[in-house]
Amino acid sequence: MKLSKSLILLTLMLSTGLANADDMATKIAEKGERFLESLQKEINFTELLSKSNSMYSAGATRTATAVPADIAQKDKQWIDWKKNGGNKEAFITEVLESACSKTVQQLSARKNYITEVFIMDKMGATICASPATSDYDQGDEAKWQEPFLNGKTPFIGKTEKDESTGVTQGQVSYLLKNAGQNIGVITIGLKSK
Repeated sequence: MKLSKSLILLTLMLSTGLANADDMATKIAEKGERFLESLQKEINFTELLSKSNSMYSAGATRTATAVPADIAQKDKQWIDWKKNGGNKEAFITEVLESACSKTVQQLSARKNYITEVFIMDKMGATICASPATSDYDQGDEAKWQEPFLNGKTPFIGKTEKDESTGVTQGQVSYLLKNAGQNIGVITIGLKSK
């Protein structure tokens, strides 16, 4: 009989934990969506992403493993700057001091539950961020791959301590489209509590 009670208690604990995880995911998605709506009033995502995406050759695509050489190079430079205090290359300043990044920073400051926001283009390159992400290339991560390559939107990542913000947070990523075409992804970090 003890085994049966233990099994029942374990089942209840697990199902309650799953329910809590589902509730947390729902809350993250709802808060993220509300914040995304406020951003869409301030930032023209189509214009922003069209400009960035136009820098790639016609027909250029990204897979989970094939990284365009210029993105790989910029990623190394970004990581060197972020982790080691290396040179802050001009493209890093351009991303972090862009009108988009400033708008994101101002709107995020009004919402104490937002920890970070960044926008990636069709290749997974960071084109707008506040605060600075830990790396430039997001195309090798689920937050870009799941929405952009697999159509899972919103995509909710695991709640964990984030390397770039130092905060325990959840992230929700949304696919951005224009005229039915995938043009980018936005990821919004939210405090887990």
